Amino acid sequence: MPDDDEQSRLLHRLIDHPTPGQVFGEPVTHDGVVVLPVAALSNGGGGGGGSGPEPAGTAFGLGGGYGTMGRPVGAYVISRGNARFVPAVDITRLAVVAACAAVSIAVLLRRRRASG
Repeated sequence: MPDDDEQSRLLHRLIDHPTPGQVFGEPVTHDGVVVLPVAALSNGGGGGGGSGPEPAGTAFGLGGGYGTMGRPVGAYVISRGNARFVPAVDITRLAVVAACAAVSIAVLLRRRRASG
């Protein structure tokens, strides 16, 4: 298990020094067209602490955590000297938004009928 100094160095490297490889995927070339995938990264961390007397002696607490999440956002497509960004379509997100909109409309219509 890494000691505290090693853990600290690793955490600082992850947070302070994002690399292109964390955001851009490997380019793919096919029939003269280059596709460069792009992702969005989110980082988060937490900590803890503690200490204090307990009936059976002294207490001590500790905690911590760190997480990274990535999701595709699209790709740059380079063809014949032109580059364009093509956004990724997140079907799940679209479905959730559509479902929330449908429920909201249904609630509003029900309230309108009940008051009128």
